[in-house]
Amino acid sequence: MENEGGLFAIVVDSSDEESGAVLLARDDQSDADFLKQKTSWKPKVETGEIWKTQEHLPSLIRFKPEGQTLLHAIEELSYNRRYTEAVKLADRALTCTLDGDLRKHILMYKDRYLPPVKPSAIALGTIFSHTASLAILAPVFGDTYNRAQAANTKEEFFKSKESANAAAAWGSSLVGSAIQSYGVGALINATGTLSYKGSAYLGSLIFMATAAPSFISQVFTEKRPMDTVAVGALSRIFETVGLSMFLTWWGTRTNPFD
Repeated sequence: MENEGGLFAIVVDSSDEESGAVLLARDDQSDADFLKQKTSWKPKVETGEIWKTQEHLPSLIRFKPEGQTLLHAIEELSYNRRYTEAVKLADRALTCTLDGDLRKHILMYKDRYLPPVKPSAIALGTIFSHTASLAILAPVFGDTYNRAQAANTKEEFFKSKESANAAAAWGSSLVGSAIQSYGVGALINATGTLSYKGSAYLGSLIFMATAAPSFISQVFTEKRPMDTVAVGALSRIFETVGLSMFLTWWGTRTNPFD
C-alpha cells in the first residue's frame, strides 16, 4: 500500500481524512475534458486601460494578484506619459495597507518622477556650493567693498550701482546653489549611490556634462589665461564632485531604510 500510486502519489494526512477532502490525481483530466477547456480558453488582452480597474482600491492590497495589477496600472500610465495620474494613483495606493514589498515598489515608481531629498541636505549643500562659487564672484564683491570704503554715507552706498549688482549676484548665486544641491541630491537618490567612490564618479559625470565643454572652449577657442580657466575649473569641481561627496557624507534620503 505504501507504493501505490507511484512516485508522485499524494499522501493524505489525518486532517484531510477527517474533513473528507477528495484529492484528484494529477492525470485525472480526460482528453475530452482537456479539449473542451482548450476550446473555451481565450487569452487575456490588455488594451492599455488597466488603470480604469483601480478606481476603488481595497483597504488591504496583497502582492498577488491585486498588487501586481496595481503596479501594471502605474506602469501603464507612465508608459503613456500620464505621469501626474501615475503619481496620484501611487499616492492613493500608499494610503492602503500594502502587503510585503508592495509599498517599496510603489515608492520606487513614485520617486522616479521627483525624488525627495532631505531638506537639511539641500540647506547644507546650498552653503557648500555657494561658498565654492564665491571664488568666481570675488571680483564683483571686491569692487563692492572698495565702493563701500569710498562712500561717504551708508545711504549713498546702498543706492550705488555696485551694491545693486552685488545683491543681484548674491541672490542669483544662492538660488542657483539651492537648485544645484537638490539636483545632485536627487541624482544620488535615483542612482542609489552610497559610497564616496560612487559619488565622486557621479560628480565627475555631472562636471563633464555641464562644465567641461565650456572650459575646453575657453582654452582652445577664446585663448583665455590658463590661471583664470584653472580657477573656474576648480570652483566647478567643488560644485560637482565636492558637492556630491559632501551630500553623500551627510545623507540625502528622507527615509534611512530606502
